[in-house]
Amino acid sequence: MNEASNPRTNEMHDLLQLINACPVGLVAFTEDGTVTQINPEASHLIFRTWALSELRNIKIALLDPWPDFSNVVNFNIGVPGKLIENHRLVGGTPEAPSALSLTVVRMSSTQYLLTIADDTANLGVVNALGASDSRLQTLFDSIDEGYCLCEMITADGEPIDYRFLRVNPLFEEMTGLVDPAGKTALELVPGLEREWIETYARAGLKRESIRFEQGSEAMGRWFDVFATPVEPLGHFAIVFKDQTARRQAERALQNTASYNAFRARLIDTLRTRQTAAELQVQSVALLRDRLNADRVLYAEIGERGEIDVSAAQSSRTGIQALTGRYRLDWQGPELTADFTKGTTVVVRNIETEPRLTEQTRAGLRQIQFASYVMVPLMRQHRLVATMVAHHGVPHEWSQDEIDLVEETALRTILAVEQTNEDETKRLRYERAELMAEMLSSMEAASSLDDQAQNLARALVPGFADHATVEVPGANGVFLGAAQAPFSHLSVPIDLSGGVRGKLTVGITDFNRTSFDKDDLVFLQEAVNRAGVVMAATRLRKEEHQISIRLQQALLPDQVVWHNNVVIEARYSAASAFMEVGGDWYDTFSWPNGKIGLLVGDVLGHNLESAAQMGRLRAGTAAMALSTGSSPAALLDALQGFARGPGGTKFTTASCLVIDPGTGELTYSSAGHLPVLVVSPEGQVLRLDQALTPPICSIDVGSRPEATLFVQPNSLVLMYSDGLIEQRGEGIDDGLSRLESAVVKLLDTPIEDFANKLIAAMAGQSLPEDDVVVVCFRFDPAHAIFHRSLAPQVNLLRELRTELRGWLSGHHPNFDVHNDVLLAATEACTNAIEHAYTNGKMGSVIVDVSSHDRHVVLRVADQGMWQPNASTNHDRGRGTSIMQSVSERFTRTSTDQGTTVEMVFPKAM
Repeated sequence: MNEASNPRTNEMHDLLQLINACPVGLVAFTEDGTVTQINPEASHLIFRTWALSELRNIKIALLDPWPDFSNVVNFNIGVPGKLIENHRLVGGTPEAPSALSLTVVRMSSTQYLLTIADDTANLGVVNALGASDSRLQTLFDSIDEGYCLCEMITADGEPIDYRFLRVNPLFEEMTGLVDPAGKTALELVPGLEREWIETYARAGLKRESIRFEQGSEAMGRWFDVFATPVEPLGHFAIVFKDQTARRQAERALQNTASYNAFRARLIDTLRTRQTAAELQVQSVALLRDRLNADRVLYAEIGERGEIDVSAAQSSRTGIQALTGRYRLDWQGPELTADFTKGTTVVVRNIETEPRLTEQTRAGLRQIQFASYVMVPLMRQHRLVATMVAHHGVPHEWSQDEIDLVEETALRTILAVEQTNEDETKRLRYERAELMAEMLSSMEAASSLDDQAQNLARALVPGFADHATVEVPGANGVFLGAAQAPFSHLSVPIDLSGGVRGKLTVGITDFNRTSFDKDDLVFLQEAVNRAGVVMAATRLRKEEHQISIRLQQALLPDQVVWHNNVVIEARYSAASAFMEVGGDWYDTFSWPNGKIGLLVGDVLGHNLESAAQMGRLRAGTAAMALSTGSSPAALLDALQGFARGPGGTKFTTASCLVIDPGTGELTYSSAGHLPVLVVSPEGQVLRLDQALTPPICSIDVGSRPEATLFVQPNSLVLMYSDGLIEQRGEGIDDGLSRLESAVVKLLDTPIEDFANKLIAAMAGQSLPEDDVVVVCFRFDPAHAIFHRSLAPQVNLLRELRTELRGWLSGHHPNFDVHNDVLLAATEACTNAIEHAYTNGKMGSVIVDVSSHDRHVVLRVADQGMWQPNASTNHDRGRGTSIMQSVSERFTRTSTDQGTTVEMVFPKAM
């Protein structure tokens, strides 16, 4: 067969003709670059671009842009294969650039085919797009938000990841991801949440523009994001801001608001009128819900160191309740030592806590205590209770959670103690009220038989279901139920004079509790008082008057007097069965002219409280001179006295010092209600800037004091808590009522102010506590008569004339004129005769001031009186005359002279 008739030769001839006629450059070459076939279009394009005189090896022509043929797959007809990515080769000059587009396919194991096309036209478009993209990149680099261009990565049509193609400088700063270009999201953040990929797939694959705010726990950040699709399909752009700081601030505010809401609810719950056990249950339930803990419990600790776990606990469903008593040292020696010292124990994981023993761990596993917080509650250096919160799994207790458990525990024990105290006080008050009602009904009875009946009737049903009184000559029976009592008491009644009776009470209602020792004490007290009433009503009334006089005898009989500061003080007993209490007041003066006022209140209402009050008042008077005119120093000294033998356990006190000349007022308070300062215009100021805990057995350190200046004509009010306390009313409400009452009575003369204020605050109700009121007006602008004369008798006539004229112009009572003139003459005569002997020179100073209801006369000299002159200078008459015509007479002698002061009432 000749060559012309060979089909394969003909086929190759046709192929060569097709290659040579193809408008696209075609080059056939081997793997080392040797050209085996090239068509004219390829030669033309290559020669034009590189100006090669001869082309035998395509590798030499392409050189640097020689492609990596390892990625080129075989080109088999009917079998899809991936071609190598296009290569663009750029040549020419900047003024006349040229470009070729190259594509390679593998024809066989050693043969490759290169296609070459003129791409110069597209080069201009690419350059233009590049310039535009450069400007856009400059724009994105300049904005204050993060920017990135991404492509979505899919598998079987589903999004599985996305790659960062381009980012601006803020990207790394806002995400914390370093060198992200070309990397995928899961490469940079292996734990990235799936929702990020699904969200961005909506932009890259579904062509949605979306705006959202979302956080990533894996990145520890929160972002505000805008994502929009870009060409080609699967690509999208992201503009975002890091909102982590704002989000954290919002969460902090939310946590604060949440904690505050919890605290408010806790406080409201603990303020409700419930029993101590109910308060404990409510408290632990609220805390467990807030912490989402498995269990929270409140347990009391006995004197033997046993933790009594009872009903005060709240558990998650499925958690078995704890009951019984547990040893205090169940945690092991190290944690127990910390706990008993008052340190909160925090265990985040019992399995890794080195301070727990293996035995303790085993016990904790049984009760599902995997992590816990245990707060000790101390009172007077003794462990009395604990609050415990725990989880059944390890838990990283935050400081906020620990603080919340500690705060809840402290608030709970304070509420429990207050409730117990209130309950004791309530029971004491009810018993006292019952006692008063019983005594009142017995005193109203005229016969012994009626008194016996009233005694039995008063005890039923408030105290018992059945009561029987047996006394010689009279009997009283009052039944509340017919059945026999299951609990009863019987006590003798002493009617004095050897006559005795008997009181028997019983309980028949099984819903009531049995009598206890406190009931016996009360009943004995009741029959003691009833016996006194039945023996002699007159004797009871006499004892009541004796107790009132005792209280009054313990209080000062007068207060310090000064022209510019007129002090008034009042004491009012609470009621007939609590007339002896611990409220007191006192006033002092110092050589520097300053005046001190003090109001105090010893806890309790009994003879012991009154005795403690008397000791404190005596101690205060003794310490006032040594502490100087400092209210804080005086309270500190009183604290030391109270802690000594015969002191007191709990006392509140408020002390102030006023300078009568300048109006400077310094004050300090030890747990007492605030002093009120009321301006002439009716503006009320509470002095609450120097408050400290009450005087008690605990050392509170040095107390602070604060100072202010009182306006002229201002009223200053000190008082005890009995003035504002009313059942069912808070302290703030009582203070508001007091301020309103003070403003309404502001124009009342100071002598009547205290009485009217007590009446206004009491209203129609009986005061439940003793009341002390001490008040004064700072009035430096009183009308004053002032004269200084030489120690000569012949000048007294002129003094009387001037003084008579001054008195006539300031008040109409001529009887008082005569008394003041007589007293002034006697005092001046004494000064002339006894102060300036032996030729000593000096003056006699006469001051007279007019007040609301008094006239004050003061005569002073600068001489030295002879021994015994203070008693013999007037030949036995001068002092008695001055004392008889004045309401108050005082004489003070020092090395600098003698001052006589007398007070006269304006109206006789």
